[in-house]
Formats: sequence, C-alpha cells, structure tokens
Amino acid sequence: MTTLLRQRISVPRATATNRREFSLKQATFAPKSRRRYEPVTHEFSYPINDDHSIGLPEIPDAEYSAVRYANLNDAATNSSESIGKWNSMDPALVDSLFSHTGLMQRDVKNFKTLRESALMIRYPILEIVSVLNQINYNVSTPTRVVIYGKPGRGKTTTLAHAIYYCKSNGWFILQVPGQMILRNILGSPASTQFPGMRDSPVRAQHFLRNVKLNNLELLRNHPLTDSYELTKRDSIDAGESLLDLVELGLVSEDCATYAAIILLNEIKLCNLKGAFKTLLAVDNINIFFEEETAVVNKSLRPEKITFKVNEYVLAKAFKDLMVSSDWPNSAVVSVACRTSCRTAGRLDYLPRAILGDAGFYHLEPFVPIRVHRYSREELDSVYGYYMEKLWIQGWCRKPQGKLELLAVSDRIPYFFTQIIRST
Repeated sequence: MTTLLRQRISVPRATATNRREFSLKQATFAPKSRRRYEPVTHEFSYPINDDHSIGLPEIPDAEYSAVRYANLNDAATNSSESIGKWNSMDPALVDSLFSHTGLMQRDVKNFKTLRESALMIRYPILEIVSVLNQINYNVSTPTRVVIYGKPGRGKTTTLAHAIYYCKSNGWFILQVPGQMILRNILGSPASTQFPGMRDSPVRAQHFLRNVKLNNLELLRNHPLTDSYELTKRDSIDAGESLLDLVELGLVSEDCATYAAIILLNEIKLCNLKGAFKTLLAVDNINIFFEEETAVVNKSLRPEKITFKVNEYVLAKAFKDLMVSSDWPNSAVVSVACRTSCRTAGRLDYLPRAILGDAGFYHLEPFVPIRVHRYSREELDSVYGYYMEKLWIQGWCRKPQGKLELLAVSDRIPYFFTQIIRST
C-alpha cells in the first residue's frame, strides 16, 4: 500500500519585495517507498494585476497570408498564379442564383455573416473554366463535365462557382438538384399528357421558379415558336414570351409539369438558333440513372417504398436532356455524389462506381474533374481570409491552435468550416 504526497501551495505574505507576484510550488506525487528522494518542484511566477487577477503572458496570433483577390475570367489565363486567390462575387446575383435552389445554403449564410460574397479559386474550377472556353459549341453533342471526389471536398461549391461564372458571361442557367426533384414524390398524380407516367407538380413549380429567378431577362426577350394547349382550360399562343409560359406554370399546378417540358424544348430550339448558351447544372446526377428511388414516409407507412425513376415525367425529361445528342451551344456540368448513391460502397467515389453501368454508358464521353482536399497554399489562403474577417476566434488564432485546427480538419473543406463555426 503506497501513499501519495499532498499538493502544497505556498503563498508568501505581501511585502515590499513580493507584493506584485506570488510563487506556486507543486510537489510531484511519489510513492512512500521512494520518499528518500526529494520531491521535484516546479515554480511558476506570474504578476498580479491591480484588479487582483493573475496576468498571464499574451501569446501572439499565428502568422497568416494576406487575402488576395482575382477575377475568375482573368484567372483562367494565369491559372498557376490564381490558385488560392478569392473571387469576389455580386451579392445580388448570388442571391438570385442560390437563395432558393438548395445549393450552397451554408455558403450563402456565411456570405451574410461575413458581409462579403467570395469563393476561393481552386484548381477544379480553373479546369472547368478552361474546358468551357476551349470547346466547340457548334457541335451537336453537349460537352459533359462530371465533378467527383470524396465527401466534404467541395464538389457542390465547385459546381456553384461554375454556375456563377457562366451566368456572369450571359449564359442561360438550368439548375437541377437531383435529390430535390425526386424528394417527397409519394402520392404524385397520374400524368394527363403522358399516359402511364406520373407528374410532380410541386417540384415542377419549384424548378420553374428557379428558372425565372436565374434568367428573367432572357425569358422576357425570347418568344415561343409554337402554340401549346397545356390543359383544356389553359393554352398559350406562339409569339408570347417564355416568361409567360413560366408564369402560367407557376399559377396552375395542373399544367406545371407540362410547362416545364415545353420550356426545355423551347430552350433547345433557341440553342439551335444560336440565341444564347445554356448550362445544365445537375447536383447528384447519379440519382437519375438508378432504376428505383427510395421514399420513406413514416407518417403514412413505416417501411421503405421504391418507385421507378423513369415513371416521373420531369425526371425523365432531365435525363433525356443530359444524354441528348442534338443540343448545340450547351454544356452539362454535374456532380457525382456518393452520399446519394444506394449501390456504391463506403469507399467508392470514382465516376464508374457512383454512376453505375447505365449512367457511365449514357454520359460517356465526359470530362472527369476530381476535387481533392485543400492544398497547403489553399489552406493558408482560407485561414488568412477567415482571420481577417475575425471569424476565427479563441485558441485557433494562436500558432498552436492553428496547427491543431489543420490537424483535426485533415485539410477537408467541410470539416475545416464546421470547426471554425464552433470556435
């Protein structure tokens, strides 16, 4: 049985020589058999402030690089010098593009918190910009780009950066969030225009609303090429603007799905004439190439119900547009996400495993672009940006805290941002 020495604290009385400091003597805990050795003591001396508080030494903030800005249009020509710089974006354009689409919801909140809309220029977005600037848009087959990578690397943020780049250059934007299109489709009514299939009017109206917010001027300036009868009560004549068609679909749920199908066909006709270029941005593209989609509605049925993806008019229309071979002046930029794939394993992130045999066959040929973890240069840039914005607080501002932050986040963008939010 061994006994331990108790901790001893000795505070001398205040005198003229030691009024401003005190000594703390802490003995090591040694067993009784080793008491013949003198205990080792550590002395710490700290000054006492006027308010009787202990004045700890101030640790300076960690060193960080200054924030550098660059335009993405100019960064494409000097790619090696632009990595790590920040692209300052128009807040009004960002709000119209991403406030109601489901993309970049966390980033949009960060923009409002930091009072600046900016994204860091990384190597994947420079690759996408280079591809979009070098392709021949007179070819009937659209150029397809598939962004892939492990979870949390910034695939959706790269897609949003590409959307902003194309919109700032006058493109027509079609945003298709895959999970949102095929979410809550339980109880969808049978289609009146397409027998044997189902409508999703709520999702169709959501899509039309996003198209209106993203392309208001282009919709207003381009007329319809033909007359259409959407229902027995609703019809639209040739010569009316595309905006009138969108408004008709937003007013009536009965014709929302058919209005979205007509809009996609009219956009293809405009591209054939060379009126404008169109970007089809698809998040979770692998959902459209699965045979079935799972729907869980615990309020009605506790079990998981499966539905055929091709049974839904809107999903099939988007799928046909992605693999279209007669659509010039267009590009398809998509994200293959493992978290929304039911067939891929935990360690699978390559396009072949995520898209499956059917998706890989239909999309090929495409340009694969992988999103990695932060490089050292990108990590220093994002740390310096948040330091200047005073978003990093507490221990993470110190040199040792910076090292711990980099080690815990493992240079993964999602984890890095989440840790910073909790500081």
